[in-house]
Amino acid sequence: MESQKNRVVDPELEKQRLAFEMKKWEQEVELQKQRMEMEAELERQKAETEQKEREQERELQRQRLEFDKQKAEMEHQQWLAEREEKKLKEEMEQKRHEEGLKMQHDKEKTLEQIQNDIAAQAKRYGDAIRGCIIAMGPDPLDATVFFKRAEQLFADYEIPQKFQAKVISPFLSVKARAVLAKLSTDVTNDYETMKAAILRELQLSSNVYIERFNTCVKANDENIRCICV
Repeated sequence: MESQKNRVVDPELEKQRLAFEMKKWEQEVELQKQRMEMEAELERQKAETEQKEREQERELQRQRLEFDKQKAEMEHQQWLAEREEKKLKEEMEQKRHEEGLKMQHDKEKTLEQIQNDIAAQAKRYGDAIRGCIIAMGPDPLDATVFFKRAEQLFADYEIPQKFQAKVISPFLSVKARAVLAKLSTDVTNDYETMKAAILRELQLSSNVYIERFNTCVKANDENIRCICV
């Protein structure tokens, strides 16, 4: 113990030891400084990254809101356009409906007027021949005489063909009117077809005329001329 205390320390070695300790400390300080700088840089980079991410998120949110706004505006404009189109379509449908009703009304009015005119003209022609025509008798042979007289009156009074059937209808026999009741208006409104139908139903063929001629007997108050007529 005593020898260690009294041992002489070499100044040069002590100097080198102190220099080594100093350099070691300086290195440790430098490493600590570098480590702190690295940590600070990492923190700064992390903060920058987080800041960029926040900014990107805000930008995405802004773009999303802008997109939603534009989408809502487009949908609103589309809704307005569809509503306007629907309104125009409904107005056009209403207008077409009203025009159709008006056309139908005008058509019915015109048709009614035409029918009234036809009825008036038919009545006028009927009144004209009323005192000149003899109603069809019950005998089937009376039909031919009736139609012959009617056609003569048609010529005398210049009665158009479309009124001829209507004019003589009130003067037909009960049996002839019964025949017409079974026929369509296309037949009953045309004189020639109506005449042919009545004669056909009354079975007035050439054989019937021959048979009636052969069985004809002169009455006491008739002469040969009356029978021939």
